[in-house]
Amino acid sequence: MLPRVREALASADARSLVRQLEEEQRVVLQVDGKEHVFGREEVEVFAEAPSGFAAASSSVGVVILKTELTEELIDEGLVRELLAHVQAVRRQLALGYEERIILAIDGTDRIRRVIHERSELISRETLATELTVGPPAFSPDLTEDVDVNGHAAKLALARCP
Repeated sequence: MLPRVREALASADARSLVRQLEEEQRVVLQVDGKEHVFGREEVEVFAEAPSGFAAASSSVGVVILKTELTEELIDEGLVRELLAHVQAVRRQLALGYEERIILAIDGTDRIRRVIHERSELISRETLATELTVGPPAFSPDLTEDVDVNGHAAKLALARCP
């Protein structure tokens, strides 16, 4: 009988079944010409999202999110990862919370592009008075090669005089 119940569920209107379950606390299915009643404790309702989406349901409703990573979101992730690496290097140098730095970041074409596009944010978040995209034009206190979500980058930091 279980395979025929599955068939009946698959061919039924899911929205109607959910509505019936919410309103009547039960679902009535016709299987082989007979009426079968399933109570709330026998029925599990879940949202299954198509590829590229995530879904979650509750008694209030369903939330569906598009999970596709756009180029803009990937770039934002690269910036956040770069910032985390710079902050880690600041800690290695035992810099004070408000101490200013001179910063140079070099890397792949994408890393360089992202730094150019978000230079104000990077400078503000890292307290960099100068930000160079490419090799440093100053004598760094510390340099570090880092992996930024699969992109090679080189950080160079110096304390501000």
